[in-house]
Amino acid sequence: MRNKNGKKNSDFYKKAWASRSTHTCDECGAYLSSFSPTYISHIIARGANIYFAHDLRNFNLLCGSCHHRWEFGDRKNMLVYPKNQEIKQQLLNEYYERR
Repeated sequence: MRNKNGKKNSDFYKKAWASRSTHTCDECGAYLSSFSPTYISHIIARGANIYFAHDLRNFNLLCGSCHHRWEFGDRKNMLVYPKNQEIKQQLLNEYYERR
C-alpha cells in the first residue's frame, strides 16, 4: 500500500506532466515521448523545503541527462538556471511573507 506522501508525489508528477502542452526538455529541447516521473525536476528540492514539493511552479521538465546534470552537475551553467533562480526567489518571497 502506497503511503499518503507517495500518492501526493505521484499525483504531482502526473499534474506537472499534464500542465505542459509540449513535452520537451526545458534544457536541451529533447522530445520526451511518454510520461515518466524522472522527467519532473524540482527547482527547490523536496528535501530543501517540503512546502514546495507539490507546487506546480516548482519544476522543470528535464530529460534524464539534464535532470542528472541539474541534481549533480554544474547547474549554474545550465540554460534553465537564470529562470529557475527567478522562480526560486519568487516562491521563497511568498513563503516568507506568509510566515
